[in-house]
Amino acid sequence: MAVQKYKLVFIGDTNVGKTSLLSRFGNDVFNETAAPTVGVDFITHRLQSDGKTIRLQIWDIAGEERFRSLTDTYVQGIDGAVIVFDVTNSNSFENVRYWSEMLNNNQSVNVIKLLVGNKCDLSTERVIEHSKAKELADSLNIPYIEASAKNTSNVHEIFLIMVNDMAKTTVTSLTIEPIVSHEEKIKLESGVSAASACEEHRKYKLVLLGDSCVGKSALLKRLTQDTFDGDFQPTVGIDFITHTVTQNEQSIRFQIWDTSGQERYRSLSGSYCRNADGFIIIFDVTNEESFNNLTRWLSDAYTNNTNNVKTIFVGNKCDLTVERVVSYDQAKALADSRNVTYLETSPKNGTNIEQVFMYFFNDLISKESSTKTSSPTIRLEPKGKSKGTTSGFC
Repeated sequence: MAVQKYKLVFIGDTNVGKTSLLSRFGNDVFNETAAPTVGVDFITHRLQSDGKTIRLQIWDIAGEERFRSLTDTYVQGIDGAVIVFDVTNSNSFENVRYWSEMLNNNQSVNVIKLLVGNKCDLSTERVIEHSKAKELADSLNIPYIEASAKNTSNVHEIFLIMVNDMAKTTVTSLTIEPIVSHEEKIKLESGVSAASACEEHRKYKLVLLGDSCVGKSALLKRLTQDTFDGDFQPTVGIDFITHTVTQNEQSIRFQIWDTSGQERYRSLSGSYCRNADGFIIIFDVTNEESFNNLTRWLSDAYTNNTNNVKTIFVGNKCDLTVERVVSYDQAKALADSRNVTYLETSPKNGTNIEQVFMYFFNDLISKESSTKTSSPTIRLEPKGKSKGTTSGFC
């Protein structure tokens, strides 16, 4: 059965409770001291509704002023937007028009919108009455609902409304299901619990860093779609892809953050790097400046993480032998000096693309092997080389 996929963003001022609403919906938990979102966060839910499978890619966008310059990049290609304000905070309510106008300036009129007045349980602290919020919503031609992440009031209804409107259907209930692989489904049918199966299907965050035009997005497109597009379109802000790698009945779902290398987005690289499980730092072997900037990207990566986060330097476009200006030995020496692995790739001809991600797969599986069977050994061999070859040359 085909899966219906929708991109949904939650926007609004900081501290209005966007993350708390998502936590209540997805995990049925509420944290009084939840930290504000830094930059942007991603959550993916697969929902079962009336026999249909719906996948929601939910973007939880920071409301702080310093991140607003990038909000328009996050709302590209969305199917729906939930604008959240705090009924105890008049400023957050007054800024609803700002968020609505931002959406209108960047999206078509067909994007589904919903206004949510959060924290409606705080009746004594309330400063925005229902009638006032409803009047604003009507003037913006969007529906209005009040919710409380603390006592669960209307949290489920928010998603019912959005799914119904985005899918243009009538859904009466939603069930959140774990996303499992084919192998895990077999285990479930054999009596293995959902919790056990999901535990084996771990999620890990990989971040791609490097200058603009080095081919980060092209590398991902070759990995996930096995295609190459020579027309360059730089990533705006950040893009997000999930990709599952399965080997010997063990699966890892990589949450891959494709970051922009443009200078104007560098100030936010710290927020993207936080809590990463691995870094792929890419340069273009035909561009010496992108090579010289490797150490700066490595510094950005480690600033927000411990230095033992698995990292690999990737020399991309190694098929361009005539235009090459950075030698393999030069790049390998730098990688060795920084105690990171080095590999060369070509999205154009597919060289070593899978090997980059199997490098992380093997490492992550081996870290869990103390309680599981030994992980498979997969050599990082360039395509077309003999089995005895260990060089990273194309």
